[in-house]
Amino acid sequence: MLPDVIEALAQFLETAEANDASQRYAILGLAKAGSRAVPAVAQLLDSPNPVTREAASEVLGRMAPSAPATWPILIAYFKRAHPDSWGVADELARAGPPVVPLLRQALKDPDPHTRMGAAATLAEMGDFARMYAGSSADARPQTGIAFATSKDLAPAASELSRALSDPDASVRNWAAIALAYAAPADARSIPILVALLDERSSMISAKAIAALQNMGSTAQPAVPRLERALASNQDFIVRVGAARALVLASGVRACTPLAHAVTNDKDGNVRVEAARSLIAVRPPCPQAVTVLLKTLGNRQYSATDEIAKIGNPAVPGLTAALKSPNLYVREDAVATLAKITPISIEAKRALMLALKDKSLDVRSAAASALQNAGGKAERAASAEQAQEEKIYAQASKQDRRKHTRREIMAPIPPRPRSQVSADAELSRSGRRDRRTNRPGADSGHTVHG
Repeated sequence: MLPDVIEALAQFLETAEANDASQRYAILGLAKAGSRAVPAVAQLLDSPNPVTREAASEVLGRMAPSAPATWPILIAYFKRAHPDSWGVADELARAGPPVVPLLRQALKDPDPHTRMGAAATLAEMGDFARMYAGSSADARPQTGIAFATSKDLAPAASELSRALSDPDASVRNWAAIALAYAAPADARSIPILVALLDERSSMISAKAIAALQNMGSTAQPAVPRLERALASNQDFIVRVGAARALVLASGVRACTPLAHAVTNDKDGNVRVEAARSLIAVRPPCPQAVTVLLKTLGNRQYSATDEIAKIGNPAVPGLTAALKSPNLYVREDAVATLAKITPISIEAKRALMLALKDKSLDVRSAAASALQNAGGKAERAASAEQAQEEKIYAQASKQDRRKHTRREIMAPIPPRPRSQVSADAELSRSGRRDRRTNRPGADSGHTVHG
């Protein structure tokens, strides 16, 4: 990129509005320019406009993985960035392992904002690795982040442990979060982390929860506070994190609080995470099947995916649910049975029972699940689908005969019984068949919170 273009983009950031499309283009353009744009962008950190300063720090952060010249600039900016230090730390953390030595030195700086920024950067490095741990190898390069492992952060553990006694509370808090990634087996950070669960800032509470998750079984002393957070914390993000952390920290002890959250939490996100966590406990929670089956038919959240993962142990309960007078319960039961793979003999039997249901929806979903099951089950499914086609054909027939004026004005005679029956079936169904684009056979009705 030519120097005059860099200068023009930098000047544009002085007047651009936050999150404006043109501002985003300028940020991305300068970031792509790399090291050549560092001097011009660094000057923007002195702007009286906070929007400009934030944009400049983002540009430098995007450059950080490939432009070491940005590292000391961003670290020095911590002194002036307060209270936006965390945003700067989030950008600098993109640089990954190579910047760790500079951050270790910054943890010893006499300025508390610099120490806090360094600790927050190390914490963000750990959190980046945690968040993308399950992503594919192809997805990681697209993030523009140089990921740091616990081994990469371990050299900073001694400075972070000393920072747990820092006179500044913000430094202590971020040091505790960072230490959970640099030394997951070090329990000294736990008292600070559990205290952060009740912080007014949902962001810092969520960071503390994530740190406790990363510590795994080392976080066992935090279990009582995690249980309390899951039961009563006002922030649903904290409750979601508490559900995840409890599984890792307490094992079977987590069964009861997780079961309570599945049944009683007012937020769908928490119920979903509690259900996922409930089936992740090892050894399995004895009440998992019973608790999850009670969610069938719930229009806010039905744990069909989680029950299906349990597999055959859940089939007797699902078979019983097929006899429920509640249509939604029967629909969810069939949807769950259809998700059990590979399909078992017990699941086939239950689905064949569903082929006799009075609801076209339930029968159609069961038939779809059994259409490749082989043997008697597949033949029964084919017969049901053929019967459905007859219902559709009968319902779609039109009277094309020409009528006289007298016939048009005459009272409408009763319809044939067969026509009434077909229309009633379609009316109860209210679905859209994906194959024929006609009402009647779509089985996907489960609602997730």
